[in-house]
Parts: sequence; C-alpha cells; structure tokens
Amino acid sequence: MEKKRERIINGILFIILILTIFAILYLTKSDVLKPKEVVIPEVIPNSGYKVVEIEKLEKKLNKLSFVNKKQDFYNKSSNININTTIVSGKVNISIKIKKKKRTYKIEEIDNAKAIHTNVYNNTHISYILTEDGKVYRVEDNLSEVKKTEDYKGTAVDLGLTNVVKIAVDKRLKFKMNSELKKIVPCVYIVTDNNRVFTDETFIEGEKIVELVEKPIENASQSN
Repeated sequence: MEKKRERIINGILFIILILTIFAILYLTKSDVLKPKEVVIPEVIPNSGYKVVEIEKLEKKLNKLSFVNKKQDFYNKSSNININTTIVSGKVNISIKIKKKKRTYKIEEIDNAKAIHTNVYNNTHISYILTEDGKVYRVEDNLSEVKKTEDYKGTAVDLGLTNVVKIAVDKRLKFKMNSELKKIVPCVYIVTDNNRVFTDETFIEGEKIVELVEKPIENASQSN
C-alpha cells in the first residue's frame, strides 16, 4: 500500500516537473518574459500652431530688419521718451512721460541678446530675444506707468524655442495679413530651421501662428 502511494506521489511530482519544464520553455521562447520596449513619443519643437499661407513670404520678410539690437528708442512724441537697453543680459527700460520718469529691470531675464520696442495707443510694447532662443513680450500701459511710482512691467514667454532672430516694424506700416484694418506692434520670429512665426492677428483666439510660403498654382490647374 505504501509503495503504491509512493508511486502515485512520484508520478504526480513527475507530471508537475514536466509541466513546469514545458511552461519555462514556452515562456522563454515567447515575448512574455522579454522586457517591453518603451516608445518615447518624439517632441517636435514649436509644434501645434495654426499654419497660415502667405504669398511671397520670403520677399515680404526681406522688408524687415532682423537685427539683434542691444538698444531701442521711442521719441516720436514730445511728451514720451523711452529708452530700452540690454546690459550684461539684463533688460533696462526707462520711460519718461512729461516730467515723470520710471526705470525698471526685467528681473526674470538675465540672458537677453536683442530687444525691439514700439508704442501704440498709449501702450509701450517690447519684444526680447534671449540667448537660449526664447522670445518674451512686455507690455507697459503708459497711464499706469505715469501714476505708479514703483512700476515694473512683466515679461511674458511667447512659448517658442530655438529662435535665432526677431523683427518689429517701427513704422507700423508693415503687415502680412492684408485684411487687417489697424496695424499694431507685433513680432516676426525666425527659428534655427527657418520656420517663421508671428503674433500678428490672423485667426481669432490664436496668439501665435506659423507663416509658410503659399504654393504657386500651375497655369494648367488654374484654367
């Protein structure tokens, strides 16, 4: 009786061993035990912006001055005199309205490389390009500046990266959007791979759009 029970137990253990071996062989050959490859989605810089097609885009861009200015002025009005400068990467803004003078630094930026400014409708607007390829916008309400002793403007990151140059039309005559009735200060931005962006108004609700060359239609297609 004991021997019979031993044979049964040994038989069961043998079957379990065989099943275990088969299970190990199956798992080894299958993908179950192989480490899963982690797929990291590619992050494309400056993606997600609406695209606007512009006829003769490059020719129009050539009318702008993409100069990395360390200093910019506004003195078209006898009552308003503004001087913006970059010293050791810091932006200093000096605004004089009649006898009131306010001077402040943009504390959140310490690596500025270019600044472009203009005034429109009692508002002073500055665009700042930094060494690490970002663009910031500073808006100074001149009424607030005049009545606030310790006035300081705030730099707002436009959200773009890899920027190499910017331009602002000082004369307020240049525009890409032919349907605009009023031209206000805006910036034109070129990245290191020659993509072009702007905060000029094209699409309601979109603060930044990408500009691309409009394809030329073949004569056969237009007929």
